[in-house]
Amino acid sequence: MSNEDLMDENVMDSNQQIDRDGEEEELEEKVIDVTLNEEILSKNLKLLARTANGVSFAFTRLEIHEENLCNIDILSKFKHLRYIDLSNNNIKNIEPLSNIKYLLSIDVHNNKIESVPSSFSKRPYLQYANFSNNNITNFKVSEWAILSSLNINDNQIDKLQIDLFNELIHLEARNNKLETTQGINTPKLKELYLAKNEITKIEGIDQLTELEKLHLRENKISNLDGFTEDLKMLSEINLRANEIESFEEIDKLKCLPNLKRVILQENPIASDPNYRVEIIMRLPNLKILDKEEITNEDIESAEEYKQEIEERKRQEELEKENENNAENEGEEGEGEEGGDNNEGEGEEGEEGEEEEEEN
Repeated sequence: MSNEDLMDENVMDSNQQIDRDGEEEELEEKVIDVTLNEEILSKNLKLLARTANGVSFAFTRLEIHEENLCNIDILSKFKHLRYIDLSNNNIKNIEPLSNIKYLLSIDVHNNKIESVPSSFSKRPYLQYANFSNNNITNFKVSEWAILSSLNINDNQIDKLQIDLFNELIHLEARNNKLETTQGINTPKLKELYLAKNEITKIEGIDQLTELEKLHLRENKISNLDGFTEDLKMLSEINLRANEIESFEEIDKLKCLPNLKRVILQENPIASDPNYRVEIIMRLPNLKILDKEEITNEDIESAEEYKQEIEERKRQEELEKENENNAENEGEEGEGEEGGDNNEGEGEEGEEGEEEEEEN
């Protein structure tokens, strides 16, 4: 076989391979949405348990992952379900789940849900909910009375309105479009994660008196107003990659009696050569700064730095006092000279009057 024939054959093989690859790509792109039916349900229902009224038994757990589910209307009939995991599907509407009164746990992360219907309020038994990685723009639900953990990361939420979540301990709302920390009315909350939003103001958190961890990484925060001594349990704050430019803002954290860990990397103040000693000096009870333990050497350096600043201030005040004294002495001297001149003028005036009388 000639070289030309071999070349032609190789080209044909390559073209055929390209065609096959193209067909495979087309097949991959054509995702077929699936409607949940009894056949699929029968394979995924688990955990047979006694119903709430104690009269009969029913399956209480449903787990279906990565099946391209889009329609779950059939679930409105399964009122005894308590644990539902439908993550990694194509579900847009969860209204059918509103009829499930005894729901304890719901995980629908990585779907295409655009809203949580108002009918989903008043979930008296719900304890865990994961709605992360969807297309939710508005999250306004109330009366999830015993919910302890809520995850709404990676959505399009621009405002929170979480009311009557009296037992909520853990809330994650990372990577949304929140501009404020207001709207979180959860008195027992211990952990709040709001990284990667568009928050400019810290407000409305003073009522979170049980809060221990507050993560606000990668927002647009430039001032630290909003912290009060009511946050007596707050021990950890992550403010990495914000817009804090002034060390005076750090002084606003002094009101937090239990603060032990702070992260301030990637803020404008972090580029200051005295950054670490400035923070330690202003927050003497701190134990960890930017994930690095504060050592005795750090504390000594901060104390020396503080003394240097105080000495510098004393020198500046002394210099200013000396300048003021010098100015005052100068003014007094000018006043005395003016007085002497006036006396001279007075004597000359008297002599002139005597001469006139003689004439």
